[in-house]
Amino acid sequence: MQQVIWITGASSGIGEAVAVNNARRGQVRLILSSRRTPELERVKRRCVDEGLEVSEILVLPLDIVATEVSADGIDVSIITPGLVATEVSANTLRGDGERFGITDKPVVNGMSAEACAEQIVDSLINKVRDIAVGEAKDMAVVALKREDPEACFDHLNAMAAMLRAEGIY
Repeated sequence: MQQVIWITGASSGIGEAVAVNNARRGQVRLILSSRRTPELERVKRRCVDEGLEVSEILVLPLDIVATEVSADGIDVSIITPGLVATEVSANTLRGDGERFGITDKPVVNGMSAEACAEQIVDSLINKVRDIAVGEAKDMAVVALKREDPEACFDHLNAMAAMLRAEGIY
């Protein structure tokens, strides 16, 4: 029986890289979800180019997946990425609803989406439920978030203040 992998946020960045990585490995069926249907269709074409059949890929536009489905035999993993070189910060919406449009320097220097996807897919295959992915400095922030959330938010606020001082925000 083929494993079915449901990827939320599959329209770009890490989600797209995870989809393509799975397609390259084969022997899976993919459910690709996000809010942006045209981008999901583009990712589906990439997955077909990597070897999956069209019938092995379902595009299912949505915004959130409830973890309650785990009771129905669906494995759910929570993935916490560190800094990954994607357009996530550029695509972030500002308070006025407009696209931010700038990729933060730390994100530009982050691990590649492909390297992140490799770690994620390996963890999914091994049914890891809590997957933290990134380089050592990023994982320190993830650990801090788990151990002392207030200190983590203080740290992130200090980083944001530094970026504002540099004229980025």
